[in-house]
Amino acid sequence: MGLCQKDFLINQAITLQKHVWALNLNTGDVYTQKIWQKYYDVGRSEIRNGKTRSNKIVAGTIVGVLLDMERGAINFFRDGRDLGQAFCQPELKEGTLYPFLQIQEVCQLSIFHPSVYP
Repeated sequence: MGLCQKDFLINQAITLQKHVWALNLNTGDVYTQKIWQKYYDVGRSEIRNGKTRSNKIVAGTIVGVLLDMERGAINFFRDGRDLGQAFCQPELKEGTLYPFLQIQEVCQLSIFHPSVYP
């Protein structure tokens, strides 16, 4: 999932795209400018309120995207928790950006706008 500019080709792999900023929900890696980089550790577990919680993105997980066009930055969120800045690039300050999802498995997906489902 991520953001792209209007030159995004829907039938082409993300790695062949020019203006794309993406998060791989399976690995936690982010991609831009032809480079995959580690961003979010899906293999780690956390202990919260005495309960062990996996970092994996599973059914029921809510993933969010925050685009700050003044700073040219993108942050991703997991269940309301900020995962930190994934990208900060001048290209994110210009033009129109479009959200996208690339799905490689059969799944159920719901898309919410923050004003409807904060």
